[in-house]
Formats: sequence, C-alpha cells, structure tokens
Amino acid sequence: MSDQEAELERAWALLEDQGPEPALEAAAALDDASVDTWILRATAYIDLLRIDEATAACERAEAVGGTTHLGVLWARGEIALARWDVEAAGRCFEAILEQAEEGAALERLALVRDLQRRYDEADELLERAQAVDAELYPLPPRLDEDEVDAVIEEAAAALPVTLREHLDEVPIVVELAPPLELGRSGPPGDVPPDLLGLFVGSSLMERSEEDPLGGVPRIYLFQRNIERACQDRDDVVEQVRVTLYHELGHYLGFDEEGVDALGLG
Repeated sequence: MSDQEAELERAWALLEDQGPEPALEAAAALDDASVDTWILRATAYIDLLRIDEATAACERAEAVGGTTHLGVLWARGEIALARWDVEAAGRCFEAILEQAEEGAALERLALVRDLQRRYDEADELLERAQAVDAELYPLPPRLDEDEVDAVIEEAAAALPVTLREHLDEVPIVVELAPPLELGRSGPPGDVPPDLLGLFVGSSLMERSEEDPLGGVPRIYLFQRNIERACQDRDDVVEQVRVTLYHELGHYLGFDEEGVDALGLG
C-alpha cells in the first residue's frame, strides 16, 4: 500500500469515526492529483452541509477522474439530493447501476423514487438491494394507514397528561414521503430528503410573534422514510413514537438540546 493509499484510508476512517472536520484536516496531506482525494473532500463537505464547497470538490474530482467515475457519480447524486434536485440525483444513481448492481445506490435511487411518488418502483429497487445483500439491505417493514393511526394514538396515550394536552393542539399529518416543495423552500442541505418528521409553524413560545411560515402549526411524519430506517414492525412503532415526541418538543419551543433534555429526543 502506498503512502497516499494509507493516508486516504486513514482519512476515510476519520470521516466515519470522528466526523468530517478531522477527515478534511487529514485530506490536506493527500495528493490533489488523485480523484479519490476530491471525492473524500466532497463527501466531507456534504456531511457538513457545505454544499457549494462539495460541488466545487466534486468538479475537481470529475476533472481528474471523469464523469463516469463511480465516486464522482455518487457525490453528484448526494449533492443533487441535498438540493432536492431529484431528477439529477436519479440520473446519477442510475448511471452507477449501469456499471454495478450496488445496494447503496439501489437504496438511494429508491429514496429518489419515493420523493417522485413512484412507490412501486421504489419497492422494486429495495427488493433488488435485498438480493444484493439481504443482511445489509433488509426490506423495510410496511404499516397500513390504520396501523399508523393506532401507533400514533398509543404514543400519545403514553405521554404525561400535560404534554398530551399540548399534542392535542397540533394536527399530525402523515405523508408517505416529504413533498418536494418542502425541501426546496430553504438552503441546500437544510432539510434532508430522508428526514423522518418535521414541525412547521409557530411554537408555543412564538405565538405572539409573526409566523413567517404562515398557517396552523403542524407535525409531519414521513412514513416511508421511517419504515426505511427500521428493521421490523417493532422498530417502526418505536421510531414513530420517538419522531412524534421529538417534533412535539419543537412545538413546545425547544431546540434540539432542549428536546433531548425534556426526554422527548
């Protein structure tokens, strides 16, 4: 193994274990003439939600490795997803699959198809991913509408009375997948396309202030994203509960740390 390969391997390990910033520091010692160096940097910038810098790094990778390089296509696809450009993301993951039947690319393309409301195609892609590696890519458990409603009612009933009363104040909207206009309403990377839930509107602490989003506060649960993140039905039940409580915490006016401190994280 060359020094470049060893340092690149170390940088990827840092990215996985310690996060993007240590990986970028390690990448400073890598060869700028290597496509793998720029793919690593692009991936780290994506993780940091610094999408413009990720795009610039991806362009450098493409200049070195070409437009059909698998790593370039993957980075392009992830950047497109961060921008909610689902058509461009789909083309990137399709191009990867023309070269190799990769489970990760199949899963990401399935997410794209969900965002496009092409649910049958998404499920076919997930079945292909399972065929690649059943342990790594198990089929997500699916709940019907009545089951989801029952899980939400059970989760609400388990809350302390004071919190349950607040939950009754907020409409809970179950969507199969996040709407495209939601992701495109903010800066790139601000809303991930695989998010599980979202609170929109004014919190209790902001009721006296002008609501820039307008409308009634709402809690959204994105069912297929939740299911994709789970191994079995029990996992789905637990994840619905966790997501619902988390978004309730935001309705109450708490930030991420406050939600966790309240025990709703």
